[in-house]
Amino acid sequence: MSDQSSQAAAFALQEILLGIADGLNEAQQALREQPPYDAYGRPNTMYQLPYLDFSLKVTSEFDETTQTVGGGSEPTAANWAKLRFRPVKQITTEEETTTSGFEIVSTISGRFVASVPNEGLPQIILLVKATVVDPLASPVVADLEVVVSNAAGEILPNTTVEFNYDAEASEAFNDGTTAVPTFGAAEVKSDATGKATTTVSMDSTEFAAGNFFVIKVNVGTVSKSISISND
Repeated sequence: MSDQSSQAAAFALQEILLGIADGLNEAQQALREQPPYDAYGRPNTMYQLPYLDFSLKVTSEFDETTQTVGGGSEPTAANWAKLRFRPVKQITTEEETTTSGFEIVSTISGRFVASVPNEGLPQIILLVKATVVDPLASPVVADLEVVVSNAAGEILPNTTVEFNYDAEASEAFNDGTTAVPTFGAAEVKSDATGKATTTVSMDSTEFAAGNFFVIKVNVGTVSKSISISND
């Protein structure tokens, strides 16, 4: 099988697996939306899908096609391979397409497993504070401070904290584009007290005009946003 055929097959199987995953996610969402109590105030049974085993048999046909024009023997283009689900043959007065191919029957089996959020550890909590040093300076600089802890009340030292400018949210607030601010450090490790600090420098003219600068703070998949403005 050519590399092109292999890529086509991989793409088709990817679509199938993504479709199963989407369906599983929709089913779990529907279960979560069930009311916790019935009309008489009695607790309803709540369901969680721990895993889903699946086994699929897929038939794929790959066609190698050569195209000629006007009945000539020289191909107008090099042969190419296609992933097809049914044989197709087209003949016109100006163009003739000949097809030869083969089928592949594959069995796909596996298991989708529900993963526990944050790998089963207490949820991470981010406390974010922004303090403008001098609103009349150029550029305007604000100190950013993040305290990283978890739902168990534990401080998390030596944790990587990422600082990013949220351009999309800022433009929505300002009804237009805003000059991108710069960070003193975009990635900082929290210290022994769980604190991570950096600075952000913003355009003084836009800050004075009341524009919002939305900063997104991330620790892994946990994020929190804060907006800075002159209001």
